[in-house]
Amino acid sequence: PPPAHTGNRTCIQSRRMHAVTLASTLPSSAYRHVSRHVCRRVSRHVSRRTAANAASMEKQAPTSDTERSSRVLLTNDDGVDSSLLVPFIAALHDAVGGAQHIRLQVLVPDAERSWSSKVMSRFANVDMRVTTREGHRVHTLSGTPADCAAVGCYHMDFEDPQMECDKGGGNTAARGSVRPDLVVSGINLGANFGTAFFLSSGTVGAALEGAIAGVPSVAISLILGDEARASMKAGEAPADAPGAAAAAARVVTAALAAVRSNRWPADVDVLNVNLPAGVQRDTAAVVTRVGRSRYLECFKRVEGDEGGYTTGEQSEGKEDNKGESTGGEFVATFKHAPSGMSWEDVEEGSDTWAVKNGHISITPVTLEGVCSATRPRREQSGQKAAGQGT
Repeated sequence: PPPAHTGNRTCIQSRRMHAVTLASTLPSSAYRHVSRHVCRRVSRHVSRRTAANAASMEKQAPTSDTERSSRVLLTNDDGVDSSLLVPFIAALHDAVGGAQHIRLQVLVPDAERSWSSKVMSRFANVDMRVTTREGHRVHTLSGTPADCAAVGCYHMDFEDPQMECDKGGGNTAARGSVRPDLVVSGINLGANFGTAFFLSSGTVGAALEGAIAGVPSVAISLILGDEARASMKAGEAPADAPGAAAAAARVVTAALAAVRSNRWPADVDVLNVNLPAGVQRDTAAVVTRVGRSRYLECFKRVEGDEGGYTTGEQSEGKEDNKGESTGGEFVATFKHAPSGMSWEDVEEGSDTWAVKNGHISITPVTLEGVCSATRPRREQSGQKAAGQGT
């Protein structure tokens, strides 16, 4: 009798050998015919059995990680009333394929927190609330963009996006809570290219906080042209909001695909993305470095009625940890009012060069060294980003 079935590959080999042995007692012409005939029948039988077993296993196998919905935490630094928030939420759902394919949790500051970098609320509690904007469920936090990323990564419920947050207490990580696949910060109303803007941006700060939590992160900003600025002064969304939302969603979709297929580069923590004014979904993207820049004067002295005290007046202050007053004689009041920028790197390959030439700038960043560690060499910067057609 033929050998017992001991696995598909072994079965094919052993049954073929049995057929050959059996047929070897026949005349040579009959041997060749029977050998081929029996081997073909055995192969067809095992192939059918293999296919049936595979189908059965496929039905019984649990859904793989690549088949589940993508989990995305969305935040920004312009707050819940940003004119780009709702268009971006809608574009993300459209690009990823609807709510059944993306578990999107939105947690944004309850008011604008621009220029806050990676500041976190060390000495004050932060309150989370839930609201809606044009039918979209949005959570707000009375904190900074970095607070939103930190709270969102550890406390939002990505298994059931209808839940405000997890209901447990204590160490969330120890409870094995589900983390987002990607943190997305933006779309920021204004540029975040060049070292000065990059290091001051609340949008970038939230993405860095996501990376510190161990989640790949993307910061996205829109350069505002004259038309967009005029629209914003009139209380309207920028005219290029639809194009910006579509382009940003395209970047997020590509980033998600890289994360879910384990193709996200191991030496990249954050992608800093800048969209040029007038951007459209199919605007070309290039890989860039952070161009060196610096601020000129950032604060101006406030005179007259704008000031808080009269020179020489004593101000009341709080006590420090030594019990001494933090007050003292008033000297001056200053107001944040940047007077200009110095652009020291506008050469091809820098993020500054890219957006000024109408390209989407994608800058890979690591936490080690922030701007410098993964800056592409000048000969590599400016190359076309992968996946231009997606």
